[in-house]
Amino acid sequence: MAAPSAEQQNGQSDESDLQSPISTNDEDSETGAGDGALPDYVVDLIEKEIGGDLKSLKKVSSLLEKLTAENKLLEEQVSQVARWIWADSG
Repeated sequence: MAAPSAEQQNGQSDESDLQSPISTNDEDSETGAGDGALPDYVVDLIEKEIGGDLKSLKKVSSLLEKLTAENKLLEEQVSQVARWIWADSG
């Protein structure tokens, strides 16, 4: 049998990291600093929509698809309004 890892000896596991997203207020978090920390608004959204249940994390994919589609629709609406305003002012 293999010797326990340092994480197992300390009572920590990879699953505990997944159950609690890391929250940060760093300015770099909005630009994707790559340190694994998530902006507070992302953590709040995940906790609201998914919760801390590890099994519920499979909902993330569909949630991201939904948010991406909504974002694309909003971008199209903004572009359309901008073109309308530009045409009116010209």
